[in-house]
Amino acid sequence: MKNNPFTSPTFVTTWLKHFTSFKEQYSFSFIDDLSFIKNKKLPVFINIGKNWTKAMSYSISPDPESVPKNKVLLIYDIPNYVIPNKLTAGGPIKTHKVRQYEGFLANLSGFKTLDEYMQDRFDSKSRYNFRKNKKKLTQCFHINESIYFGSITKDEYDAVFKSFHSLLKKTFLEKQVSTNILEKWDYYYELVYPMILEKKASLYVLRNEDEPICIALNFHSEDISFLFFSVYDSDYSKFGIGYMSVMKCIEWCIENNFKGYDFSKGYFHYKKRWSNVIYNFDYHILYDSKSITASFLAFFMSNYFRWKQILREKNLNKAFNKVLFHLKNKEKIDDKYPGFQFGPKTELSDSHQFNKLNFKSCEYAFLRKPIYEFIYKTGFHIKDIKVTESQGSFWVIGQDKMQKIMINN
Repeated sequence: MKNNPFTSPTFVTTWLKHFTSFKEQYSFSFIDDLSFIKNKKLPVFINIGKNWTKAMSYSISPDPESVPKNKVLLIYDIPNYVIPNKLTAGGPIKTHKVRQYEGFLANLSGFKTLDEYMQDRFDSKSRYNFRKNKKKLTQCFHINESIYFGSITKDEYDAVFKSFHSLLKKTFLEKQVSTNILEKWDYYYELVYPMILEKKASLYVLRNEDEPICIALNFHSEDISFLFFSVYDSDYSKFGIGYMSVMKCIEWCIENNFKGYDFSKGYFHYKKRWSNVIYNFDYHILYDSKSITASFLAFFMSNYFRWKQILREKNLNKAFNKVLFHLKNKEKIDDKYPGFQFGPKTELSDSHQFNKLNFKSCEYAFLRKPIYEFIYKTGFHIKDIKVTESQGSFWVIGQDKMQKIMINN
């Protein structure tokens, strides 16, 4: 992999600053492209970035004099479509390759447009629905899209990242799962800005007027773009704006001659729908086979990761994240994000006393999702909608149609 963003000086320096109490790096002349940190007690060296990257790669030098004696090297997250050159047969360095997560890739080779790729992946009904939802979104709201790659002002960056953080926090609260993304937000904030300027990262932003409603962070090697993480405002979920993010990023990749858009590890339904290659991530454990200590450590580590993957395949990690979330979050989620249902389309009589609401205010944020669902069903533009409260009930009204909103307590 040429120009891996996760081995760039900016990435390495920032990661060391936020994840280690010591800054010493180790490199070995027999393995190119990677640097390592050392375990405090054991002769184990771990690639900088650990499992906080989306893809690692390396190449092996044939020089037998340069191999590290009595040592173990652990390299996380190597997509098996990246194939390092083989070690010399009969040499002292051996490798355990341990399968871990599934990964998902949109191989864009041979496709000249987004439409060509979508025709290859989806039937006509699905393509029609994607187009319909995008058209409806632009008809109902003031929508614009941006991709920041190579340049962004610091003020604009700060504004986008503030919205990014808010959307992620809302999403994980709704899903009720714990995430280390928010816990390390200062790291991402410091990392991404310089990498955008270096063209090693980009931000896709979908806005309703000036408000970001969908954001995707991508990192870039010379010919592969990696989706790092993305989020959308669930209030707009009827419009399928998460798919619009994928469509725009794939289109951008094709236009900029990237050979692939890598959705990376972790199963989500949308990844499987949009990818045409499913691959595995491997952990590579390189060790000095002539050393008893190194051989034992490598054997123990490989079995540890194999058992960890078995538990992951049984979804125990998801259950753990649920428990962790509830330990960290004491607030009642149902109160913060109440459910709703639509009531009968009753005409309001003159006896009702109307109080027109500013549903864009934080006070009435809980009304946005049902309001946007009403807009989706009717096709009204947001500027033509008014929301009222009368006798403790809410109504959303547009031109010739109206709907009562009942909030579930």
